Amino acid sequence: MKKRVWLKRLRLSKGLTQDALSTRAFIDRGFYAQIENGTRDPSIHVATNIANALGISPQIFFVEQFMSDRTDYKDTNYNVYAHCDRELRYTWIWHPFSNFDNSIGKRDDEVLDGPGISELQSLKQRVITDGVALEKVILFDQDNRLAPYLVRAEPLLNDTGEVVGVSTILTWMPALLTAHQNIPPQEMREILRGHIFYSYESLHAYIDYCSTYVLDGVKYGYRVCLITSDATYMKVRERVQSQLTKEQLALIHFVPSELVYQIDDSTNDEVMMQRHLEFLSPIFQLGVPVRTWSEVTSSERKSNEVEILINWEAKVQQEIGKRWLTSVCAYEGSRLSGSTMTALMRSHEYFLTDKEIVCSPLYRNDESRCYV
Repeated sequence: MKKRVWLKRLRLSKGLTQDALSTRAFIDRGFYAQIENGTRDPSIHVATNIANALGISPQIFFVEQFMSDRTDYKDTNYNVYAHCDRELRYTWIWHPFSNFDNSIGKRDDEVLDGPGISELQSLKQRVITDGVALEKVILFDQDNRLAPYLVRAEPLLNDTGEVVGVSTILTWMPALLTAHQNIPPQEMREILRGHIFYSYESLHAYIDYCSTYVLDGVKYGYRVCLITSDATYMKVRERVQSQLTKEQLALIHFVPSELVYQIDDSTNDEVMMQRHLEFLSPIFQLGVPVRTWSEVTSSERKSNEVEILINWEAKVQQEIGKRWLTSVCAYEGSRLSGSTMTALMRSHEYFLTDKEIVCSPLYRNDESRCYV
C-alpha cells in the first residue's frame, strides 16, 4: 500500500496535526498515522469521520485502491477531487492517474488551457460569492477530444462558517457523449442537486416550472422522468416539443402518477418506494444524470396517508444522497394541512412556490446542507 501523500498534504493545508485530526475524527492518533502512512485501510465509518473532518468525500479512500488495480480506466467513470482558496489557487488535488503536485498554489488558467477552464473558474467564483453549492456539466479537452464531466463545487467553510475556498469533484461521464446528447460547452448554468418540495397554487405556474425543468435538463444531457397525470404530461410535452430535437425528446420518460402514488389498504412507504424504483432503475442504469418531477396527489382522506407520504419522502431523500439526482415533489398547496406542509418542509432541502425557490428553513438532516 502506498503512502497517502494526498491525505498528508490535505491535512497540512488545513493546518492540522495528526493529533488534531484524529481528535476531530474520533479515532486513535496511532491508527490515523497508520492510515496516512498506508499501512492500514479505514473502515467506511472511520473514512467518513476523517472525510468529514477534512471536508472531502469518504469515497476517495476506496476509489484510490480501485483505480490502482485497473488498466482499463479510459472506459471507467472516475472522480477528481480538489480544494482551492478564495483566489481560486489550488491547496490540494487528488487525481487517480496523474500527479498534480506542481499545480498547488496555482489557478486553473495557470495550469491548463482549452475548453471548459473558464467555465470551471466561473463556477468556483459563483460558489465563493454566493456561498452555495452548484453543479454543471462541462466539456474539457482530454487527449485531443472533448470529455464531459459533471462538476460539483461546494463552499469550504472555516469554524466560524466563513467561506474560505471551494471543494470540487469532477466526475468523468463518457456516456453523455456516447449517447449523442447535446451538451453546450460554454453556457453557464446552475443545476440543483437535491430534494425539492413544490407547493403550487397556479396550474399555469406549475406547467411553466415543469416545462422549464424539462427543457433545461434534456438540453444538457439529463434524463428527465415525469411521474405525473396524463393531462400534465401532455401539456408539458406540447409546450417543449417544438424546442427539442427528436433525440432530446427521447430523453423524457413518462410514468402515470397513479401507478406510484395510489394509496390503498395494502400501501405503505416501502411499497411506494418499490414502485418508484421499479420505474427509475432502468433509467439509472444508463449511467447519466437523472432528474425526476413527481406530481404527488394527497387528499389526506385516509388516516395513514400523511404518514405514508412523509415516510416515503424520507426514503427519497436517502436515494438522492446516493445518486446524482434532482427530484421535485409537487403538491397542490390548497390540499395540504399546515401540519403536512411543516412535515414536508422538514424532509426537503428546498421549498419552491409559484414565485420563488428557497432553502427550506425547516429541513432537518444530520448532514444538512442547502444548495441553491
